[in-house]
Amino acid sequence: NVARTAGRLLSLQGNLSLAQVTRRMRETWGDRSTVVRATQRVIRSMVQWRALVDTPTRGVYGGPSERIAIQEGLAELLLEGLIKHEGKALAVDKLDRHPAFFPFKFGLHIYRVRRSPQFEVYRQGLDTDMVDAAQPFS
Repeated sequence: NVARTAGRLLSLQGNLSLAQVTRRMRETWGDRSTVVRATQRVIRSMVQWRALVDTPTRGVYGGPSERIAIQEGLAELLLEGLIKHEGKALAVDKLDRHPAFFPFKFGLHIYRVRRSPQFEVYRQGLDTDMVDAAQPFS
């Protein structure tokens, strides 16, 4: 949730403040002290990983100068986690622009996703490929 919120704010305004992200996390998770601390720690971790950068203004962060390149195996893992978190299929052509993936640059090829046992790819409408998590056998 923090990554998605950070990605949205960065795409809308070019930076984000800890207060903005914390406010949105409180709206989602409730007004608990653990939400505030967890949000602060996630943001600081993102700075340490260079997914966010400190600005001269305390509590305000910018996006990375370059997106972090990741390999396809890790991209598949991130995609699977995002699909399970969202609880719905995602449009293939919009995956690289999903707000939660804001710090990453990956070339996840659709043929690899189609061949992967953890995903189901299907067509919705005339020209939209959707990817969903594969349903486990019961």
